[in-house]
Amino acid sequence: MLAWLALTPLAASIFLATAAANHKTLPSNNQGYGMPNRDAMFNDEPNVCDNCRSGPTFALGADAVDFTVCTTATNFVLSDLTSSAIERFVTPVTLSMTGPPARSTTNFSTNPVTPTGARALTIGNLNSIAAGVSNMTLSATSGVITKTRAMSLTAFTQAARTLWC
Repeated sequence: MLAWLALTPLAASIFLATAAANHKTLPSNNQGYGMPNRDAMFNDEPNVCDNCRSGPTFALGADAVDFTVCTTATNFVLSDLTSSAIERFVTPVTLSMTGPPARSTTNFSTNPVTPTGARALTIGNLNSIAAGVSNMTLSATSGVITKTRAMSLTAFTQAARTLWC
């Protein structure tokens, strides 16, 4: 295990690194990368980064992931999706949804998408679904990279109107 101590005027921090396949060892002249307040006294030590990215990829976000609807009053829900390129990722990303309620529809305003941008997910035809909870998964795939977001939709019907509708 590599360990080093970084002293600052106000605090001391200890950085520990263990041997693992996802570590990147950076050249010792790369001062400060991954270590706050690093100075010349550490120039003979390698820098080990536990949270370094392993190459170009993308991030997936959704502004709404949990929905509660009254099927007699609401026929669709929307979620604004965002994707961000990391390290100049430019490969198209295909969006998909698993687990939506039976008889509902899902639609992406753009699909496939290129990273860095916004698009809308619509889950529709909700006035024809049964009451209950649907646990869904939003997936974005590009080559061997897949990002997922858990989503849920709780539906109440006319019969449950006194409870929620």
